[in-house]
Amino acid sequence: MRLIKKMSFYPLFDDIARHRLLIPLCDRICTDMHYSKVIDPYSYLVIKSVDPLCMIPCALLAAFSLRYAELAQLNLDKLTEKTTFTILQDKTGVVKTVHNYHFSEYFQKFNLDYETPLCVITYNALRVSIKKACLLHQITLRDTALCATHFFRHAWASWAFESGVSEEHIKARLGHSSDTALDSYIKSVTSDPITI
Repeated sequence: MRLIKKMSFYPLFDDIARHRLLIPLCDRICTDMHYSKVIDPYSYLVIKSVDPLCMIPCALLAAFSLRYAELAQLNLDKLTEKTTFTILQDKTGVVKTVHNYHFSEYFQKFNLDYETPLCVITYNALRVSIKKACLLHQITLRDTALCATHFFRHAWASWAFESGVSEEHIKARLGHSSDTALDSYIKSVTSDPITI
């Protein structure tokens, strides 16, 4: 019988302490992105309502329309120094160019420790916090089997479509090439009081 060893996730106390120093700055960035219409109103509500240690990963997922696995490609150095960078998409393996105006603009003003981790919580803790925030605001995805961390991609696509953003632009930001994939994103978020 083969035993599968589970990887444990125990961030160091110093990592958490350094991460906490970024939370007020991230809060300011999220507010700016909301008023600049970089992130949608649904995502903004959720980001403001998640547990504090979940705020930065949620903001990054929302700001760049990333999949959870793609967060590992980000670090403070990349977010501070570059106004555009590339991400290798987890699902498709295609390279996507990401525009980083808001984070680089703010982070360049501060002397940040580049060793500060952007995510100090487990995937499950992040997922649970997002679901709680969605329930708090009675926001749901119509596709209830969908992962909670994917919420931000669907929320932005639905909001952008309703706001008149072209389907080509939405597909480019999400990294989709087919209309079928896009159709599953558009109008997938509702604020009707439905259980997740």
